[in-house]
Amino acid sequence: MAPITPHWVQPSHPEVQEVIINEAAFTTKSISRVALPPFGLFAKLEFPPCTVAPEPTYATVQTGRDSHLDLNSDLLYINHSCEPSLVSTPWLPERRPLLTLCAFRSSTRPTRMSLQARKGCSPATS
Repeated sequence: MAPITPHWVQPSHPEVQEVIINEAAFTTKSISRVALPPFGLFAKLEFPPCTVAPEPTYATVQTGRDSHLDLNSDLLYINHSCEPSLVSTPWLPERRPLLTLCAFRSSTRPTRMSLQARKGCSPATS
């Protein structure tokens, strides 16, 4: 699969992240611009720009056993890790579903932000 070409206005989240664009495929990365306490809010995943994904890809976020979403924003560049710094947290404010990215542990800036990797983590580190 080819890297995704951004179709959204960039930067999409300049208040919380810096995106460092590299020419080589799959090497662009995201650095946090904020320091967060555990479970501090990093970003809300709102609809739009997020959309339900028809199938999982390297660029989707798993939201359930068989459900995934496309971020359609610079949040795409958050790294995947066996030791993540962010956790996705679903909640229902005013009965409307909302997914947020919150700090998994305290962070200081600049920090390369990461989400739980889908595959390849041993149980001891995931």
